[in-house]
Amino acid sequence: MDEMESLQDGTATTRSDHLNLHMQSSVFETPPSILSRNDSYSIWGNNTAGWDSGLQLESTHSVASDPSGLFSPSPRCSSLPSCASCGEEAHATHFCPDCKDLLCIVCVEAHQRVRITRDHKVIPLTSSVPQAVLPSFLMGALDESAPVSSLCPHHEGKLVALCEWCKCLPLCSSCFPEHMGHKMTPLGDLRGALAAIVADSREEEKKCDEVEGEIGRMMEKVDSSVQAVASEVRSVIHVHISALEERRRDLLALVETTRVSKMNALKSQAEAIHGHKSRLQQMVQLVESVKEEDDMTKLTATFDKLVEMFSMPRVGGHATECDWIKLISPDASLLPKLRGLGGLESGACATNTHILGEGYRRAIRERQTTVTIQLKDACNQVVRSKGQQVGGSVIAPNGAPLDVTLSERENGLMVLSYLPLQDGMHTLTVRVRGVAITGCPAHVEVRRGRNYEEISCHGELFSFGGEGTGDGQLCRPWGICCDIMGRILVADRSNNRIQIFDKDGNFLNKFGSAGTRAGQFDRPAGITTNTLNQIIVADKDNHRIQVFDQDGTFILKFGERGRPVGLFNYPWGVASNNLNHIAVSDTRNHRVQIFTSMGQFIRKCGFDSAHFYKHLDSPRGLCFLPDGQLLITDFNNHRLAVLSSSRSSPDMKCYGSEGDAEGLFCRPQGVKIDSEGHILVCDSRNNRVQIFSGDDMRCVGTFGGSWATNGFQMPTELATPLMVGGTNTSLPPPSLFNAQPPKLRCNQNALDRPTDVCVSPEGRIYVVDFGNNCIRVF
Repeated sequence: MDEMESLQDGTATTRSDHLNLHMQSSVFETPPSILSRNDSYSIWGNNTAGWDSGLQLESTHSVASDPSGLFSPSPRCSSLPSCASCGEEAHATHFCPDCKDLLCIVCVEAHQRVRITRDHKVIPLTSSVPQAVLPSFLMGALDESAPVSSLCPHHEGKLVALCEWCKCLPLCSSCFPEHMGHKMTPLGDLRGALAAIVADSREEEKKCDEVEGEIGRMMEKVDSSVQAVASEVRSVIHVHISALEERRRDLLALVETTRVSKMNALKSQAEAIHGHKSRLQQMVQLVESVKEEDDMTKLTATFDKLVEMFSMPRVGGHATECDWIKLISPDASLLPKLRGLGGLESGACATNTHILGEGYRRAIRERQTTVTIQLKDACNQVVRSKGQQVGGSVIAPNGAPLDVTLSERENGLMVLSYLPLQDGMHTLTVRVRGVAITGCPAHVEVRRGRNYEEISCHGELFSFGGEGTGDGQLCRPWGICCDIMGRILVADRSNNRIQIFDKDGNFLNKFGSAGTRAGQFDRPAGITTNTLNQIIVADKDNHRIQVFDQDGTFILKFGERGRPVGLFNYPWGVASNNLNHIAVSDTRNHRVQIFTSMGQFIRKCGFDSAHFYKHLDSPRGLCFLPDGQLLITDFNNHRLAVLSSSRSSPDMKCYGSEGDAEGLFCRPQGVKIDSEGHILVCDSRNNRVQIFSGDDMRCVGTFGGSWATNGFQMPTELATPLMVGGTNTSLPPPSLFNAQPPKLRCNQNALDRPTDVCVSPEGRIYVVDFGNNCIRVF
């Protein structure tokens, strides 16, 4: 308020001097050649579509023309004010309310460097600055009939205050939440500002009444929709129950028919048996009655009757029917389908919707950042329908909002992208129909990117391990990863166990032993963790994958030796994504297979036929890129392969070839991507780790190596992928083959066949030094 009052007081006595065109120190004095023009003059330049299309000096303020042309501006700057210090040769772009001077770009920089003036609030003269910010002695020269714009360009509300922390940015009452905690001063008269805020409050109250009415109507609609859907559910289920009841009656009728048929047959057989049994008894009685007789005639007659009786067909020796009555079981998939009969779509629910993972809490300045959001409904089910009313915002430390884009993915996923431009704590908020989701607002720490030049120059921080079988000792280790708790997990291959260390290399725990039972290993290789912090291990020589909880307790295993999908031939590397899918490098089958978190096969990647297998020859290391693509180290082809995340696109892009120059490889193995999007590759037989930019696959640094350079080398760009025989591949530029072996750097211990690498949340890089049986930390 004091600042604005001083502006108004200081301009009241200047107008007359300005109109008399005395050459004084005020930079708002207008050259006569400008005031004498018949056309209008605007300090905004030629753009009159901004705050005020009528901000002009009329020709009524004209004076005698300047015949010498001394004050006549050049044609290109005839509509722009001049800098107070530099004169008409420099256009003014800013105004200092403290000094009451117009400044050009050069003078603004000088103004902010000088100790006396560096705390002044300099206002940019752009089309977004309203007239109320400018000094009144300039405004007094304006045509009072010209329309004055005092509306916020973002919310179309009346401007009522200035934010001193944001270079005197004019604000309306709707802008206040974005500048919470900032120092604000009223714009113009204090009473007028209060009246404007009260008017906005009344408008807001009206909006609240409207929203309350809308909420009431929506509640009625929800009740109506619920009743309609409940009736539909009962109708659908009744139809299926009626069909099941009808089928039940049909099956029971068949059962009864079968019973009657079998019983009638058995009764007939029983009656025949009874008749035959009676005749046998009669024969016995007849023989008993004549056996004492001497009359041969009676005896002969009795014999004839017995022969006749025995000549009749005899009854079978067993029942002619069986008790085989069995129900044919319905399709096994029918019951799950019945249990999942129908479904419900109710849109995303803010309470159950959440952000996947924890990586969103850290971001890199001036690097595109993505956040993955899982949409769920009120029943905590994944939202199936698209077009959800989801919005997001990211607020920088200075209160300025960043540009945010939202894109839909499959399985109820949405991706939010933004570009942070300054260090500090940013505020991320994701909303569903205006309500913040679970965990929001969230704080995102933005920092500058990693300087791999310093890592290359300084060498390792420390190392731990050493050959042996004791706790903390290693024997031919291969895989390494960092879990959610910041612990370092190492696949101690020849000791057939997993060891767990803290971030400083202190031994914490171990699990596993040699064997083939659950929880035992035979030369474990790759290791990773998922979003549940479950530990996934490639049990290489047992040809299977095992999953453990974070304490090493066995959960499940899947796979065995073989070539069909779901089986393995020496699985080597493993990786997991945000959906907890598990990717496995099936080395001897020359392919990569992808499974669900429970080990159910999803799909395979690569060419595993006998003819094309060398398009992916013994893949080793794996990692998922932020966009869902899979990055693979193609071990025997000495290159990197990038496989599309789409099932319908089998394209494979390849980078690099065999060599020892930067960007070339010799038996690459482990690969990881850091929080900044850099790709770290263990170039094992070149005894180094190479770092590539995730944007264009440029080599931005190397460290380790039996041969290393003194200092940081200029980056070498990998060749652009070319399409060869349906598969993308690349060849190095000819200059790379002429690279001379660099000198050994004495301040860095050499790596001996590094096999895997991981990056901790603190930014430390852990490298498995296979040949030295230790872990080196950079």
